[in-house]
Amino acid sequence: MFDKLFWRDALERALKTFAQAVLAVIGVAATTPVTGFDWPTILLTGATAAVISLLTSFVSVGSSNTVSPASLVKRGF
Repeated sequence: MFDKLFWRDALERALKTFAQAVLAVIGVAATTPVTGFDWPTILLTGATAAVISLLTSFVSVGSSNTVSPASLVKRGF
């Protein structure tokens, strides 16, 4: 059930979610100079979103043993 294809798709989705969450928090805090960002909080928010994404992947496994057919990773390598 949780083979290499599953983990590749799940980790790809989690990485995308991490980046989206970090960019969203930075966008909200854009009125602050970059040096004034609370980087630990920003990164923790991204990590939390990535963990939630992984948990969602566990319950989203379909009959094809993959997380999503929308993956950008090409099959076969």
